[in-house]
Amino acid sequence: MKVSILHISDLHKEDSDNYDNLLQSLKDDCEKYVASGIQKPKIVVISGDLIKGGTTNEISTQYSNVTCFINQIVDFFLDGDKTRIVIVPGNHDIDWNESKQSMQREVDENKKKNVLDLLSANRSIRWSWKDFCFYQIAHNDKYNNRFALFSNFYNGFYGDDYSLNPDEQFKLYDIPQFGLTFIGFNSCYGNDHLNLSGIIKPECISRASEKLRKFYSQGRLLIAVWHHNTIGLPFENNYMDKRVLRSMMDKHIQIGLHGHHHMCQATYEYKNVFEDDKLLIISAGTLYGTTKTLPSGTKRQYNLIEIETEEDKAKITLHSREDKSHGEYAIPSWGEGRIGDSSKSSWNTWIKQPTQPSIEEKIDLIIKDTEQNQDYNLGAKQLLKLDVENLLVRKFLLEYLTKANDYQSIYKHFKKPQNNEEVISLLNAVVELNDPLKKEEILALDCVKNNTDRSVQHLVNQIKY
Repeated sequence: MKVSILHISDLHKEDSDNYDNLLQSLKDDCEKYVASGIQKPKIVVISGDLIKGGTTNEISTQYSNVTCFINQIVDFFLDGDKTRIVIVPGNHDIDWNESKQSMQREVDENKKKNVLDLLSANRSIRWSWKDFCFYQIAHNDKYNNRFALFSNFYNGFYGDDYSLNPDEQFKLYDIPQFGLTFIGFNSCYGNDHLNLSGIIKPECISRASEKLRKFYSQGRLLIAVWHHNTIGLPFENNYMDKRVLRSMMDKHIQIGLHGHHHMCQATYEYKNVFEDDKLLIISAGTLYGTTKTLPSGTKRQYNLIEIETEEDKAKITLHSREDKSHGEYAIPSWGEGRIGDSSKSSWNTWIKQPTQPSIEEKIDLIIKDTEQNQDYNLGAKQLLKLDVENLLVRKFLLEYLTKANDYQSIYKHFKKPQNNEEVISLLNAVVELNDPLKKEEILALDCVKNNTDRSVQHLVNQIKY
């Protein structure tokens, strides 16, 4: 099985730029790379910085515009299916107006003598070189509220709640049809107008552990998404604390996707020299940045990532796409890009594929989830992703559809019954649907016409008369 992922990041365009131009350029480029043998993406990942930022009103307007753009991306690449798009916040998605209002100036002059000690000991203290003084986060609710506008965007887009509680700022996106589970982290914990560094709060990884373990046991390849890069230049402080990467590897996460770095790059993170565990980290360039955000000599970029799974391994192929227009032009002209400092536009590697459970193990997991949640519609949907010709799958599928009173699905999936239990359920469904054409079709089946079972004959007579 092979699937292609569109990995874009850093959409923070200028107000004068038009998303329609960007969208059309992506559609045009899709035609080009599909013609060259790269699959049209079936999954989209946006690794932060959806907007540029500004005043509260400007941010709200920017989110309204980017929502329209992302919806068009979903329509073109994913046929409108939002379950296959992963979105995380970046530092530009923070409302600095809220972070400024959450802090108060610290006037104790003695504290200036021990700046480093104080900053390392107290995460609620900030130092301002502009004002040459400390600031204290005095209003935690208002500080957390710096993500309120991103949360509003997220809730409106997905119809889901993005929590303002830092302990809960992670989201799981399970895409079973491709054997992938994504987990989106907020790498902007503690990030504000006086602290540019990135952190993923450890509690988010701990709270996600049980669900990640469940999906891993189902054979899913686990992929983490966040915003910040994990390394930076000597005088930079806007990258992420990389100690969290080991925890990701402990949770069997094998691929990490991020932005912020403003260039396409692929690296490995290892636990140590004695263990084989490693994390493949891929960064996307800036999709629509300007000279203010792009490093010197860097052009607008985005990634295409192909994942091809075999029995016990998966081939990961990274394709970099780069704007080939001279200078910055309103409509990017995409072509083959560069990966890091190399001249290569494509690169591939192999990673170990998680052990795939047997069909019996998959059924057992579905049964446990269904009985625990009493959600028979969801249980039926999960079973339909398995081999519906398997007798055990059919047994529980019929049971769940019956409990859900989903007679249309019983008619659809059991029109060729394999035993009397299925015949009876099919006839019951036809009785409930009361559709003359369906009645005529089912009564004509040999397994119905020639059936001597009294229950079957009773239902046949009920349908006829």
